[in-house]
Amino acid sequence: MDKKSSSSIIPDAFNKELNSEVSFRSYKRKHQEFLEAENAAAWDQDAKDKANDLEKQAGAIIRAIREFERDVVFGNKAGEELPDKDSLDMGGQFLTNKDRIEQKSKIFKMAKKVPKGAILHLHFNAVLHPWRLLKEARKSQNMRIRSTKPIQNENDLNEAEIVLAVKPEAYISANIFSPKYAAKVPNAHKDSKKEQSLWMKYDAFLKGFDSRYGEMYAATAGNLPGPESRPDRTEGGLDFPRPAEEWLMGKIVISENEAYDASQTTNGYLYLITSKNVIC
Repeated sequence: MDKKSSSSIIPDAFNKELNSEVSFRSYKRKHQEFLEAENAAAWDQDAKDKANDLEKQAGAIIRAIREFERDVVFGNKAGEELPDKDSLDMGGQFLTNKDRIEQKSKIFKMAKKVPKGAILHLHFNAVLHPWRLLKEARKSQNMRIRSTKPIQNENDLNEAEIVLAVKPEAYISANIFSPKYAAKVPNAHKDSKKEQSLWMKYDAFLKGFDSRYGEMYAATAGNLPGPESRPDRTEGGLDFPRPAEEWLMGKIVISENEAYDASQTTNGYLYLITSKNVIC
């Protein structure tokens, strides 16, 4: 077989099958079988099978309203522009859409009236106020912290990504503030000694941070939530975060400036995915 015929046989065979009525019917049959199998395994299939005519009608109405809101109320249009206050940006920047959700969305009004179960799941980090999470971290003797880079200066404070986790008591304690801190150890997850070298005792981290950067992140009554919204308001007294905890809360909570700063990509979303990485 010459070079010319060998290079044309594959696309020729593909086009033949593509235009074949038999192949098309076979594809359609297998595609339908796949969809039926997928629907049968869906979490809500049992509810769909048992729904009466009125419930099915209600479901169809809700889906129609949802599609209307997708296209008209929020604007189902992708774009790179930074949103202004009048943008129809279904990309979902919450602060852009908050008033529109509360004032114009009929789906939102319906959702507020349905029983528990309307929210399928919540990530643990989103359930509790970050200050509550950090206060709980204080109580764990085996709480550890790791960073994506040694923290040597203010630039490192801005760029470092942080993970909190409970680790065995026998772990050695790393020093995140040391220039020799090995933030990225190859195959650390396969070697317990390498893995241990990443984690610093949380209480040691709090002390080390406070001594180095305490003045930069000192907590005051002015930058804490008001008495009516403080998560510990029923516990008596004021319990201010330590400087290290102030810094960590800044890592956990996305500020308006971070969401809409001109340096963000795709309306800020992609940057936030990669930069906000604090796991409790």
